[in-house]
Amino acid sequence: MTINHLHLGTKDLKKSVEFYAGHFGFKKKFDHHPGVFLECKEGKFLLAIDPVDNLPQMPKWYHYGFFL
Repeated sequence: MTINHLHLGTKDLKKSVEFYAGHFGFKKKFDHHPGVFLECKEGKFLLAIDPVDNLPQMPKWYHYGFFL
């Protein structure tokens, strides 16, 4: 199985884009108003990020992992 994309919500879109670009090398692929799609260096995975007013409460064990 190959994962095409992961869709996340954030309270600060600019900071989230800077985080994934700075730490993982993602680059903006295209705008998805009001959010964005970022692409990994290899072009095989997209990260969609949209601004939200409230973040859901997730269990403490919740996480996501991906290869880069």
